[in-house]
Amino acid sequence: MKKYLTVCALASVWLSACSLLPPYSTPPQNPSARDEADGRRAADILNSNHARTTVYAPQVRSSRASAKGNGVHPDHMPLVLAAERYAVGKARNVLTQGRVMALFHKEVVRGGCWDYLDTVFTRAGVPRQARKTVYKGHASQGPYAHPDQLRVGDWIYHINHSYKNIQHSGMFIGWVDKERRLGLTLSYAGEGRKDPARYKVYDLSSVYNIMRAE
Repeated sequence: MKKYLTVCALASVWLSACSLLPPYSTPPQNPSARDEADGRRAADILNSNHARTTVYAPQVRSSRASAKGNGVHPDHMPLVLAAERYAVGKARNVLTQGRVMALFHKEVVRGGCWDYLDTVFTRAGVPRQARKTVYKGHASQGPYAHPDQLRVGDWIYHINHSYKNIQHSGMFIGWVDKERRLGLTLSYAGEGRKDPARYKVYDLSSVYNIMRAE
């Protein structure tokens, strides 16, 4: 009898605790809302995991030639793979297509950086009408995009401060040093050089246009 009363008492406590729980509600079914949340989470993970790298260490500077030949420096490969893993929607297709073309097929596309990225996006299932301009400034006057506005897989236009301050475009992969605005991009030189695209660190303090796969 005593054992029975103990069991009843425990059951009563359990039922009382359950009554305090909020009623079950169906999770939101809006895909765009989930994509936005996942996109912010991916950006947070990438920014926290890759806020600092050895990009300016002597061994990295001395091995630029091998990085150019291989398409990506070994120190940056984890960032390339992390971007692809945490990307959402069509952005993941774009990142994968770019990596395959650059590192496996080592394709050379006729034209410049714009032609190369146009090919990447199109092959990834993102034709021109499915690309949305989410930020637009002026190349020479700005205003320029805030670092938090960039997402992995974005097609960005920026001033190339490392080469005559010309206009250039690339695919944003992630931040190498966010405070100093140093970001990794998939970059294609073109200009008749016959070189495939490669992953390269740029000063992204002057990003004046951001285009995103819808």
